[in-house]
Amino acid sequence: MSGTTVTEPASAAGAWPSDYWQVDGPPYALALFEAPDHLVPTSARDRLRTALDGEPVASASCSLEGADGLPAGVTPTAPVYHDAWTAWVRHSGHGACLPYLLDREGVLAVESAAAGRPPPRPLSRLRRWQLAAPGVLPLPGQADKERARWEQAAARASDEFERRGIAPIPSVIEPLHLGRIRRYYRTLVRRSGSNGVHLGDKQTEGRYVAYNEPVARFFQHQLVGAVSQVVGHPVKPSFCFSACYVQGPGLPLHVDRLQCQFTLSVLVDMWPEPFTTSKWPLVLVPPSGRLEVHQALGDGVLFTGREIPHGRPAMRRKWFSTSLLFHYVDLDFDGPLG
Repeated sequence: MSGTTVTEPASAAGAWPSDYWQVDGPPYALALFEAPDHLVPTSARDRLRTALDGEPVASASCSLEGADGLPAGVTPTAPVYHDAWTAWVRHSGHGACLPYLLDREGVLAVESAAAGRPPPRPLSRLRRWQLAAPGVLPLPGQADKERARWEQAAARASDEFERRGIAPIPSVIEPLHLGRIRRYYRTLVRRSGSNGVHLGDKQTEGRYVAYNEPVARFFQHQLVGAVSQVVGHPVKPSFCFSACYVQGPGLPLHVDRLQCQFTLSVLVDMWPEPFTTSKWPLVLVPPSGRLEVHQALGDGVLFTGREIPHGRPAMRRKWFSTSLLFHYVDLDFDGPLG
């Protein structure tokens, strides 16, 4: 681009991607200009706070799809929506790369920052926050703080995992996407029966379940780096399982099949919403004795699913809880992954 001002987004020829607005449009998309979603949980909001006392800068961790194509290692499929005006932001610590849909003003701001220029018109405080909080146009030093926070959390988790095969991992789902995931899975459950989601399975009748649901599968692949770092060597995804508990006796203690060498259980929703951690625990029974793990929304717990018995107690009436179970194996695992 040339000149001192930018009048149209070069990446999309100034045309808003209209298919996003279709009635039967994509069920999973995070439109950054609508953020924050009210379903971003209270326990995750601290991570979204930015002082906004510096000028946003272009980030090597953010790429605009219309200018750079899809980032390496990202192969989203329906229903994860993306287009030429999608900003892909890679976590500076564990490498997960997530999509944020921009509008014209957002695209112009990103393109201007990449060219070393201010945006065509000053950004409002809200818009600066919308671009800074997820790292699309971060503030100076923001990525370094994110990286340091993850390295500390990963080091603690790695030590725990090596010692007992269980490791809490805080905030594995980014806050804005966590709010979107909550909305997405509530919709899936309401529409169950025709979308691969059904009530009850062989283990318990009190949960809605889905096998290799595409949005969960997308996040499972993006979290390979985080799990590999905690485990201490590279791993690969096998399958994933989505479970929304709504009633009944919980989940009996059990161990998983061979494809569940490493299980990352992520709590993505709970009602009543916990202010800090969930009152309904994940129960793990390692050789050292029974544990009850209480997670905050967005937190994961990594454990050896085919070795450590695990389950859930009975759930109170009118509660519900949704977890995504991401299973991984060593790279040399040669059995079926499903």
